[in-house]
Amino acid sequence: MERVILEISHPYGASTERRVVSSGRVLIGRGYHCDIILDDPYVSEEHIEITLSAGERFLIADRGSVNGVFIGAKRLPAASSCLESGQEIKIGKTRIKIFSPHHIVHPARPHNFLSSVFQFCDRPLAGLLISVFSALFLVLLCALAESGDADFWKETAPGVGMGFFLCIWVVWAAMHLSLVIKHKKIMPWPRIISYLSALTLMTASFSILVAPYVEFYLLSPVPAMIFSGAAFLIFFLFFGYSFCMLCELPVKPVSFILSVVIVAALFLAIETIDVEYDSDPDFPETIITADIPLPSVQPLQGFIKGAFAEDSR
Repeated sequence: MERVILEISHPYGASTERRVVSSGRVLIGRGYHCDIILDDPYVSEEHIEITLSAGERFLIADRGSVNGVFIGAKRLPAASSCLESGQEIKIGKTRIKIFSPHHIVHPARPHNFLSSVFQFCDRPLAGLLISVFSALFLVLLCALAESGDADFWKETAPGVGMGFFLCIWVVWAAMHLSLVIKHKKIMPWPRIISYLSALTLMTASFSILVAPYVEFYLLSPVPAMIFSGAAFLIFFLFFGYSFCMLCELPVKPVSFILSVVIVAALFLAIETIDVEYDSDPDFPETIITADIPLPSVQPLQGFIKGAFAEDSR
């Protein structure tokens, strides 16, 4: 015998329950003779009748209720209406989802490389491992750059405006806070600290990688454009994926890509437009820059000092 599965969300913040009715016909209302009795003052004694029809569809018949039956903001007609499995109806203040026994909530997804790698540890641990390895990669990058031709890096680093860092922080904060608000996740302090650490490392890493090549972009756009775009995309997705796993939030590739485009556009705009004061003996031309000499012992301390340095010309 076919069954009807109902997922009932009770009003006034009560819990959601799942009911399985063996018969193919279900009467819902406040009367004790109903198959499903609802404690809802806005529901009639006999409100609706649900009948399982062929093809995993349901017929919804209004039994002369006062407040009617709604799907979203649309009120169903008094006659029978046809619904698909998984659709939600509203009667009074109660919401009911109707499922057939063969309904599949989510289609099966094939395993990918990342799911195979992280299946042996939980998501927060995987995110923490990514953050740690990212920090080690940053230290290794600084060591390799320092052991190379340091004068080349010093001469080609054109300086990054402070507005660039503010743009990154604004876009990242807006995107991730929207994720937190949407999924109603409250981050504990350890996860907030991990997120801010990952964000700081991403900003420093991107500046060390891209800043020395911005001058190449100004002279020859194609090679540096490819390098800076690839470097930014790698670090952005790397730390973003780490943050999402640390906070146990679903990864949103579309949000990441849109944020990459926005921040990259702001970065290029800041680097190509010179912000200068008018020539005046009392107010010399000044621009806030960040000369990054890649210090060997304390890279982040030197980076922060350089970020707030003022170079008077």
